[in-house]
Amino acid sequence: MRLLISPNLKMENAEEKILYVAESIKKYAMQPCMLRKTKDYFKIADADILILDTIDDCDIVVAIGGDGTIFHSAFDALKYDKPVLGINGGRLGFLSQMEINDLTPLEDIANGNYRVERRLVLEALIETDKTSYKRLAINDIVFSRESRGRIIDLDVSCNGEFVGRYRADGLIFATPTGSTAYSLSAGGPIVDPSMDCIIFTPICSHSVFDRSILFNCSNEINISHKFPDKDDHLMIIADGNPIIAKENIKSIKIKMSQKRTAFICIEGRTFFRTFNQKFK
Repeated sequence: MRLLISPNLKMENAEEKILYVAESIKKYAMQPCMLRKTKDYFKIADADILILDTIDDCDIVVAIGGDGTIFHSAFDALKYDKPVLGINGGRLGFLSQMEINDLTPLEDIANGNYRVERRLVLEALIETDKTSYKRLAINDIVFSRESRGRIIDLDVSCNGEFVGRYRADGLIFATPTGSTAYSLSAGGPIVDPSMDCIIFTPICSHSVFDRSILFNCSNEINISHKFPDKDDHLMIIADGNPIIAKENIKSIKIKMSQKRTAFICIEGRTFFRTFNQKFK
């Protein structure tokens, strides 16, 4: 079995952690691998690490770092439908299945004692007068003004039916995986990541009656906006990657993607156990 090591390039003691993970993988009769560009970045010498040209050549992507690293690795793995195993080499590591100082669960991976959880991914479709954008999000899609700190007015509808007009700092549409990220900080619910739903949470709404809504994942959600200032623009952020739509926007749609992100889950490392360990 080939395990592709995908580390945080700026992680403290990164090379030492990579070598430790590689040796642990070999200990359980599996093959540690790296992409050429990553291997060249660290210039690791005398390490029995197989060089791969693409993620498609591995069986599992092993992300070493914090949740950001795991998300970025999961997004890359999504293109090739490869499962991701998170090893916490950072701080919180909510998405990780093991800690860098205890890699004994790799034995479960070697013996096939794990399951692959396929989680919902969001898709944003933005049509303008000149072009169109399509973005996927494992975590969330956020709408706000280009000029931060200013109120935005957005109308939300579901399958053509008006849901509400929101005057707020912005809007978050999150997956269940992303429910414990920005959405949670904005007052959204904690959702079991194995569920299928779209979580809508206003950011600092100017109405006390605006609360989070969970939409059925089969629904298509539409967002429309009006800016009184023609020099201000809508900013759409998908998993931290911003799009600033400076052309006239014709339509914005949020829906469930046909793609699914795959996370490896080890027996005993459940969502609620991790939640209690990491958050409480």
